[in-house]
Amino acid sequence: MPDLLRERPTSSLGSALNRATTARAITTTLGATAAWTAARLTGRSRRASTVALVALVALVGTRLGQTLVTGGLDRSVLVAGLGSFAAPER
Repeated sequence: MPDLLRERPTSSLGSALNRATTARAITTTLGATAAWTAARLTGRSRRASTVALVALVALVGTRLGQTLVTGGLDRSVLVAGLGSFAAPER
């Protein structure tokens, strides 16, 4: 992420953004999968699904929090981040 902050917007839309997006996607996937696996080994499938959902919500919340911290007090970042958090699941 620090690389993206130092680059100009036109440069950030290339490989640095791709690396940051891939790293976030992998981290999110691994975290939710690890939570489901650990819960499945210690309980029933229904419990494992609940634990995985809670883990996924926590990870997404963390990512939104990171975006808000990185974006500072930029109004667009605040509105988008808080709107994403408050949006109902469909």
